[in-house]
Amino acid sequence: MAIRLEKEYHLDLEQREVWSAIQDPEILSEILPNCKSLEPKGDNQFTANIDVKIGPISSKFQSTLEMFDLKEPDGYKFRVQGNGKKGSMNGQGEIKLF
Repeated sequence: MAIRLEKEYHLDLEQREVWSAIQDPEILSEILPNCKSLEPKGDNQFTANIDVKIGPISSKFQSTLEMFDLKEPDGYKFRVQGNGKKGSMNGQGEIKLF
């Protein structure tokens, strides 16, 4: 099964300011769908707590999020893998600044 999530934000800020902000785990956890928290784990790696709800089914996942293909100040890609009581999940995404 695949789910596509997409969000777009319009900010009255310089691109470099936004780039700096999306390096902050607290800010990043607020813009990533279903992400409840991010804690630094290493270079460009984080422990992520993610809650997923699809219809009547919900689950919490203890996950690892890794940023890669960083292209300052244009954005980066990320992948996430996690396990929960009801199974496992994995996904990938991209943050683009323009």
